[in-house]
Amino acid sequence: MACSSHIHSRARVARFVNAYPNMELEYTLDNAEDLTAGEPVTMAVTLTRDVDEGEDVEQIADAARYPGTKLVNWWLVVGDHASRALYGIKKVTVKESLKTKLSFTLPQGSHRLKLYLICDSYIGKPNLIVERDTRRLRDM
Repeated sequence: MACSSHIHSRARVARFVNAYPNMELEYTLDNAEDLTAGEPVTMAVTLTRDVDEGEDVEQIADAARYPGTKLVNWWLVVGDHASRALYGIKKVTVKESLKTKLSFTLPQGSHRLKLYLICDSYIGKPNLIVERDTRRLRDM
């Protein structure tokens, strides 16, 4: 019986590892050189899931103890860690790749923006974080 349990455990680990989503994130800040406080800022974000060629991509989380089927969702969050300010948030689902836009406004001053990519389905999943310094924004 111990051998059967061991094989089941190995199969369970293999299924989890294969389902675990690895993401790449790219972004651009539209009009990055001409930002004005209080004016809308648009961030174009591209998310790409690391998938083997020909592999069928599952969007279902490997969550054996979840009471139903759990779809893997992602949160794009833009904020300034130093000031503890949240400027934009968007929930997305990614099959293989996704291009989306996130719009927000910034107050006057200098900002060290961070873009977080947070998975809602896996505890401890490392969050992708990219930083960008924005120069002092002029008033409208």
